[in-house]
Amino acid sequence: MTSPTHPQDPPSEDLALTQARAPGDVGDPSAGPESAVAAVAAGAAAAPAPSGVATPAVTVILVLRNGAPWLPACLDGLAAQRRPPERLVAVDIASSDGSAGLVSSHQSLAEAIPRVEVVPVTADTSFAGAIQAGIARLGPDAGSDWLWLLHDDSAPEPDALAELVSAVRRSPSVGMAGPKVLEWERPRRLVEVGHQLTATGRRIFAPAPGERDQGQYDERTDVLAVGSCGMLVRRSIYTELGGLDPGYPDPADSLDLGWRTQLAGHRVVVVPEARVRHVDARYDVARSTTAEGMAARRAHRSAARRVALARCSPWALPFLSIWVVVSSVVTALALLLLKRPAHAWVELGDIGALAHPISSIRSRWAFRRLRRLRRRDLATVFVTTGESVRHLIDKVHEALTPDRDTDEAVLGTGAAAESGPVAEEADNLTVLPASLPQRVLTNPGFLAVAAAGAASAYGLRQALRAGVLDAEGYGLVGGELQRVVSGSAGLWHTYRDAWSGAGWGGPSDTGPGTGVLAALVWLGERLPYVADGRSPASVVLAWLLLLGMPLATGTAYLASRAIPASRWLRGVAALAWGTGGVALAALSSGRVTVLLAHILLPLVAAGVVRSVAPNATFTAAAATGLGAAVLAALVPLLLVVVVVVAAVIVVVGPSLARRVRALAILGIPIALLLPWLPQWRDPAALLGAPGLLELAPVPAVSLGKVALGFPDGMPTWVAVLAIGLYAAAGLALLRRPRSRRVSVGVWTMAALGLVGLALAVFARRIVLGGAVAADGTVTSATLWPGIGAQLLWLAVLSIALTGSVGLTEVVGADGWGWRRIASGLGLVAIAATVVVGVAAALRPGIGGLEVATATAVPAVAVEQGRGTDGNRMVILTPTAERLDLEVVGAEPTSVVRGLAPTSWAADPGVAEVVHALASGQPSGVAGAGPALADLGIGFVSLRAAGTDPIVRTLDATAGLTRLGSTDGQILWRVLTRPSATAAGEAVNPSRARLTTADGKPIAVVPMSGPHGQLVASLPAGLDGRRLVVAESPDWAEWAEVTVDGRTVEQVAGSSPPAYLLPATAGTLTVSLPPRHGRWYQIHLVLLGIATFLAVPFGNRRSRRLR
Repeated sequence: MTSPTHPQDPPSEDLALTQARAPGDVGDPSAGPESAVAAVAAGAAAAPAPSGVATPAVTVILVLRNGAPWLPACLDGLAAQRRPPERLVAVDIASSDGSAGLVSSHQSLAEAIPRVEVVPVTADTSFAGAIQAGIARLGPDAGSDWLWLLHDDSAPEPDALAELVSAVRRSPSVGMAGPKVLEWERPRRLVEVGHQLTATGRRIFAPAPGERDQGQYDERTDVLAVGSCGMLVRRSIYTELGGLDPGYPDPADSLDLGWRTQLAGHRVVVVPEARVRHVDARYDVARSTTAEGMAARRAHRSAARRVALARCSPWALPFLSIWVVVSSVVTALALLLLKRPAHAWVELGDIGALAHPISSIRSRWAFRRLRRLRRRDLATVFVTTGESVRHLIDKVHEALTPDRDTDEAVLGTGAAAESGPVAEEADNLTVLPASLPQRVLTNPGFLAVAAAGAASAYGLRQALRAGVLDAEGYGLVGGELQRVVSGSAGLWHTYRDAWSGAGWGGPSDTGPGTGVLAALVWLGERLPYVADGRSPASVVLAWLLLLGMPLATGTAYLASRAIPASRWLRGVAALAWGTGGVALAALSSGRVTVLLAHILLPLVAAGVVRSVAPNATFTAAAATGLGAAVLAALVPLLLVVVVVVAAVIVVVGPSLARRVRALAILGIPIALLLPWLPQWRDPAALLGAPGLLELAPVPAVSLGKVALGFPDGMPTWVAVLAIGLYAAAGLALLRRPRSRRVSVGVWTMAALGLVGLALAVFARRIVLGGAVAADGTVTSATLWPGIGAQLLWLAVLSIALTGSVGLTEVVGADGWGWRRIASGLGLVAIAATVVVGVAAALRPGIGGLEVATATAVPAVAVEQGRGTDGNRMVILTPTAERLDLEVVGAEPTSVVRGLAPTSWAADPGVAEVVHALASGQPSGVAGAGPALADLGIGFVSLRAAGTDPIVRTLDATAGLTRLGSTDGQILWRVLTRPSATAAGEAVNPSRARLTTADGKPIAVVPMSGPHGQLVASLPAGLDGRRLVVAESPDWAEWAEVTVDGRTVEQVAGSSPPAYLLPATAGTLTVSLPPRHGRWYQIHLVLLGIATFLAVPFGNRRSRRLR
């Protein structure tokens, strides 16, 4: 660093030295930085001072205050100085630990220093006051040219004073010098190498606290100030400037003194070759060494700003004050966004500097006649803007770099780091680190995931051959997975809108799980070609089913890190979880929600376990809470488990921090799922979420197989293979736990396993209500036992893994003895059991799912249904007893089967029209076409042979025209009708249309959303015109129809709903509000907050207050 501009060196006893210095001396303006560093590094090896130059006399002022734990090392360091001081004055601030006696009785110190004195002062004396008391004891002693200030919790190295004296002798303009300050316990860690400050008073921590000393700051010389620990200052300067200001806390007092020294025309340098270890224990009675609280840190920042305000130009004071406020607020907001609330609060402490105007004015007034330099003359000792930006970039990089484990035992030894060449025998070039592919291929987690992926591909081999990977296909269908022809937008509207569902729809709530599936489909649509496919939702969900087993295996392996077990045992347990009976049953029956819960459950369980660890973080707890919310959205029953466990930790947690983390796990899912909690009070709604049902007739599966974790059955010999894992869990329960926390965790999992066992065994006896079967009939539904088996399997594997902890030490105690061989064979046997069981179970293939073929709805009907017309199609299926009808539109059905709604939306008239057609009534045949057009029906499909009598009826129906036959169905189009106001224009059958007062069509209103939602420009027209929306009459209770923001009332008794429109032009809007009203916006805000809390920013080092 370039030295500041100083006046001509004053005549002194060092004048001869000034005249005789070589071009490489520190004080030589012509010397480059390399020569300056070389001169400082010369230290004691420098040439003897020329004749006539007096050796500076140094007096040590050592401040004592109950520092007996560190004082002996400090005194030893003083006694061992290669260049001993001439005098020692120890100022004792009412120490009660015998510190004064330690100084007086130190034999080596008395031998090394000619004069040793102890000066007692009162307990209310500050550090600055103690220094003044020591100087007062010296009197007008001309033999005390320099003062060396030391704390009793510091220990100088033998060369420290020699290096400092050598530096100040080389340049008479130097009035103050400071050493490199290191940590007490870890002397290879830096504390301070001079004060680094911006011109506005912001302190730059370079080095950062705890940064390793690798010589990176050894070229630093001129600085704004140095710390009081180890400071060597000329006595005349210290006395003239008034010394340390007791109104500032440390380190602001030394910062202020150094700044005044610079302005008075004296240089301040740091001498990295002089090294002093420092504990930095606070100067209270107890001399605490714990980390300072936020209040102290705020005070230190405020004090540094106060110094800057006191030393700046009077004209710049208002602008600097504004800058302090603005920069502090902006930086605090940025830190809040980076999830550093404690750092943000400390940052705001800068504003406190403005609360001390009187002290700033007094300090400025006292120094008014001592200033010799202008502020701009010190520009080179301030941290520049570029350096500040580079420091910020370095801090960001450090914050984003993952934490690395360091060998503190090595780092704390104090041995010098070996950075140069080593002996040839120290290099062993024959032992090379494993390559990345080798590490991956031998990782148990990777092998387990690969095995689960192979098992999934083997089980779904028929679906793979049939093209399930086709991004433009229709995905899978079968079991509980229903045919869905939609994308993420359709699923999102199903989740959000107050009226949703296939056909006429209804107000039934599909639950929060639909929102989770919509989000996953949206992510899948970001993949190439998926969003352009026929049914992105079906494709993405099919891929999730295909990847379900390997994903569950991977998450189980990652989650098992919460248990310090062997990696290979964790890999086997993860494979058992990902390919076990529950995963196989959920996959084969298309229970995508359960399979997603199977992927997420291990992570949530591990998060709960980690939340009670001493080193856990709130971010991890928030992530666990967010994961628990997603888990409960998929399987609401699991919310009860999470809430109970978290509530117990909140009540009986061993510390406040752990209770707070448990409260986050408890509160986040409850807050996010609050709208559904009232309906989940009904046990049928809680247990009967989509994917958790089993339709009658219930399959005949023995309770023994269910209890072993196979809810849908399995060959007996395969199910028996699982007994080994249960036996391992039982032995783990009998083993003595390693700690109370482990014992509580194991028995908590045991209780959870018993709950899961009871739920699995009795599930098929719990009748939840009715559900719509594949043939359209409502069938009795019971609880699927896989949910209970899932909890049981989680408990068994967790207990077995926990019981294995520590066995490696027992097994490996006798080398390759029988224990190690037996344990290895046992591990291989368990892994083989899992693999053989999965292979046997998958041998016949997963037959519950099949690749969905092209939808039965013709392409032309699909195109118009998804277009702006939004019309529907009626599918007629004649049977021996009746004629069944189904109304099909663009709106998707639920992804996974759930409970049937308690009430159905009213038919606006389609059934009546079809009944008239089927009965052959002349009026029905004559008016069916226009009536269907009024109801938004664009096509009629008959799934029957061409000889069926109703074919002739439909051919003879006015307003219908046959398009042809395909895929076992005959298709008719509903004809267009002429516009009542525009000659020559036709009006297609559509979901929404404008009509005259007597119901004649005027024009189609283009659709923009499901179930009649639209935003369209409304031209001026006839008085009394109406908007007709081809929806159920019940739909009108939920829809909002406005023109230019003004609500339009429904025509009383209209079916389908009709609305009287004004004759003026405007913007017509038909919308369906969110299902839960204003809570929808609140829910999104809470979700954003929870996600913000759950996402980690940086590493733990950057989150610590330092």
